[in-house]
This record gives sequence, C-alpha cells and structure tokens, in this order.
Amino acid sequence: MHHPERNDELVPFAAALVLLGTKEEELRRMVSDGEIIGVRKDPDQAMYLRRSDVEVLQRQLQLKDVEFTPPTSLAAKMPLTKLSGEILRDVVSIYDQIFGGGALRNFDSRGPGNAGRAIMSALQNTNCAEFQFGSELSIHHKLLFWREYSRAESSLPTEPTVRIEFFANGIKEQECKPKIERFNAAVGQLLKDRGFCG
Repeated sequence: MHHPERNDELVPFAAALVLLGTKEEELRRMVSDGEIIGVRKDPDQAMYLRRSDVEVLQRQLQLKDVEFTPPTSLAAKMPLTKLSGEILRDVVSIYDQIFGGGALRNFDSRGPGNAGRAIMSALQNTNCAEFQFGSELSIHHKLLFWREYSRAESSLPTEPTVRIEFFANGIKEQECKPKIERFNAAVGQLLKDRGFCG
C-alpha cells in the first residue's frame, strides 16, 4: 500500500469492482499480491486504485473473455447526516467511470468541496439535488440525490436518508440499463464498504 502521487487519477475500490466485474475477495487478493496497487489517502480512509492500473487489468480480463456479472444490487441509500464531500466525490467518480462525460472534472472544477457543500445545502431545503453531468450518450443525463424519510410503525418520520440514482431523463434509457445496474451496484458497494447499508 502506498500513498498517491499528485498526478495519479484514483478510482474508488467499489467502482473498480464493478468496472472489472470481479469479486471483492479477488480484487483484494490482487492488491495483496501486488498485481494492482492499492492506495489510501490516509490510513483510515477507503482504498483507491490507480485508473491506469484498472484500465490495464480491464483490458487483460477482456482478452480472457471474462463476462461481467453484476454483483447483487444493493440499496444506494445512506443517512443524510453521514453524507460528506468525500463520499459525494466518490459517487461522482463512479458515475464518471461508468457513464463518461467528464462528471468528475465538472465536479472538481467548482473548487475543493464546493459541489459537495452545494448538494448538502440543497438537501437541507429541498427533496432533490441534481447535477446534469451528461454522459457519453446524452448531455441531458443527470445524477440525482433524493432526501427521503421512512416511516416507522408509529407513522412518524425517521432520520432522513439520501437515495442516489442516475436519471436518463427519458433519453436512451434502454442503452443505459446495463450501466445503470452497474452504477447502482457500485454505489451500493461503496456505501456498504463505508458501513451505511447492506
């Protein structure tokens, strides 16, 4: 495990799982064996992989004709009070990896933490915050963050949660379906790795 160099472009571990179509144990083994380099920005933070390493491994797996099997879908929800700029950036990174379109560059161009603060602020005042990042298929595709309340048996709302989803905006939805499943699985895995669901 090493610390990232300044110019390394990093991919969250959960996104790499989905992009590679591999199991968590297998990817962790590859990191342990040095087949791919794992990076932690701080010792207590989640693991990242270098994008270049993931792309090389992805090509190698494609050459072996390994088919992608999405992991079991996980709910992409978490408590609103636990939402952080780091988690938001990781979600946007997953979006960018799967849908393309420069979402992460757009997110980062707003200044350190500004996009994250804008989403969190919007969710305090409205039920939905959205970013129209677009994708490789359409400039109209969006990333949505929904504030939701579940009702306990007492019928009083419980702590609000955030549901994260890709929105095709009615454009090329059929072509997006496999990517949407991969996105939901990757975000679900990210939140599971952070201890929020599953």
